[in-house]
Amino acid sequence: SLSCGLWGTSVLSGYLIEIPPKKNTMVGLAEGLQGTVQAIVAVPIGYITDSYGRERTLRGASVLGFISIVAFIVALLVGASIDRSSADNNGLLEYTLMCFALSVFGMFDGTNSGSLEAIYHDSISSKERPVMTTAKFVVRVAFRAAGPCLSAILFYTIGDSWTRPQLRTVFLVGICLTAIPACILLFFKDKDTLGEESEAFSGSATSPLIVRSPGAPSPIAQSPETFFDHADVAYQPIVDDDGEVVDQVDAHGNPLQRDFDARAATDVAGECAGTSGADGSAHATLGGLG
Repeated sequence: SLSCGLWGTSVLSGYLIEIPPKKNTMVGLAEGLQGTVQAIVAVPIGYITDSYGRERTLRGASVLGFISIVAFIVALLVGASIDRSSADNNGLLEYTLMCFALSVFGMFDGTNSGSLEAIYHDSISSKERPVMTTAKFVVRVAFRAAGPCLSAILFYTIGDSWTRPQLRTVFLVGICLTAIPACILLFFKDKDTLGEESEAFSGSATSPLIVRSPGAPSPIAQSPETFFDHADVAYQPIVDDDGEVVDQVDAHGNPLQRDFDARAATDVAGECAGTSGADGSAHATLGGLG
């Protein structure tokens, strides 16, 4: 975010408009190319991620990141130098190389974003996810905002006339900073995530009633995944004397008592004691019995 905020905002547009023939249309086409490529690669990258794993996808994204850095450096230094030495100095080579570099960067951005988000959320528990997601968003916005601030400091240092050499200097600093996230992508491992633990279920008094069908395996001493495969999930509403459904919490936000069938409670007690209900079925609840 810091590197993109440094070169991907006003500096990119300012530099592209300085490339002959200095037309706004050329600037729009070049910047639009980056987003277009990013959108195009989203579907195949999703398939590749499902087939080969997020870890390999992030490694490929890291390689694309370094390729984009090299492409930008070549465009900014070599392409501009060749164009200046040519007779007409039409800027065609530098512009073409910049479009190629922006396309590769679009591939880099589109390749790492989905896998990075998935592996990040699988590394934190569902309980901590809202706080950690908010913290990540705040940090990302802060670093994105720091990019233009850093560019202002650089322009103040080297001169604030926004000539091509000055823009090129700020651009190169921002592009080189892209190497940091490209390297970090190599350290994400699928085996280090929480996996299924990140989706751990935490019961509460308002949890749904889990009713086991007759003949299904006992919910006692088996994994939650196996139990849910044989369970019918249904919410048991609370009704008033007129048969109308009422809220499941009182005025103070406390869960209301549930009116479960007495036979269901007896069956659960019998199952825990090693017996079954009168009709051969058993019932269990998550979140407490009424």
